[in-house]
Amino acid sequence: MGGLTSLASTAIKGITLANQMIGTVGGYRENTGQREYEQLKAQSDLSLKSTAERATIDKEQIRIAAETAESDRRSALRRAMARQRAKYGASGISAGDGSAQAVLLGLFDESEEEARQREAMDTLKTSAIDQNYNQIKRVNTLQLTQFKERNRLNKIQGQLGTIADTGRIIF
Repeated sequence: MGGLTSLASTAIKGITLANQMIGTVGGYRENTGQREYEQLKAQSDLSLKSTAERATIDKEQIRIAAETAESDRRSALRRAMARQRAKYGASGISAGDGSAQAVLLGLFDESEEEARQREAMDTLKTSAIDQNYNQIKRVNTLQLTQFKERNRLNKIQGQLGTIADTGRIIF
């Protein structure tokens, strides 16, 4: 009977020691996974911040180019209208005549159409920049989520393997 108690006591100590070792290894795996996750998150945040800064710079460049183009368009329109009025004045036609006014309005309409096309292109470029930023943000979020789930599955798999190993040791 004393030998059986000694054997049972030794077995319990062995199981307790094995559980402590499993807890230590499991904790190490968990901490390592957490550290890797934090590193991945930091890289993701840095990438997203860099993309956001680049998007802001690109949008500002588009805005400045649009302002410059608008200023140039207005100047060119003023010059064209002045040139056309000078031609009409030289030929003795009044700028207020119907046909002269129609030509001047045509110049203005052409200029306005160019401005609308440029604004549409600028809107398209800005939209593409925003879509790129949002896509990168979604990919980063997806990668982080996949990493967390992969770690969770590995942890569960490790615990199941430990339980299976513990069961073989006991029996």
